[in-house]
Amino acid sequence: MIDRLIDTFLHRFTNTGKDNNDNPIPLITTGSIVLGAMLRLALIMIITWWIIDEWMFQQYWIFIAIAIMLFVIYPSFRQYSIFNDRIENLAESTMCGSCKHFDNTGQMCILYDEHISNNSLPCEGQDWELKN
Repeated sequence: MIDRLIDTFLHRFTNTGKDNNDNPIPLITTGSIVLGAMLRLALIMIITWWIIDEWMFQQYWIFIAIAIMLFVIYPSFRQYSIFNDRIENLAESTMCGSCKHFDNTGQMCILYDEHISNNSLPCEGQDWELKN
């Protein structure tokens, strides 16, 4: 549990090859990207609040904005673009990608409430319906 939280915080899943479209339960979803960004933002805010309070750096607020950009926004954006590329590959390689029950933000079938991978299709094509 702690390892998964640390991986989410550091966005380490795709860098180490742990997450791919063959896993039955995906490690990276939109929610895990947002959680990692919120954890990083909370840590940056606590650290900068302490630095500003301790050393009276109120006039250097631009450094806080740069820290948030470098340590929160950019890593989350990068992880989200990797996630989108992986979901596009999954949508093209499986029949679920063209189904109206496919939710690409969570990589799951809404009808069966199960995750989709290259190796497992929840309905096995029985309830497939074309997107509009």
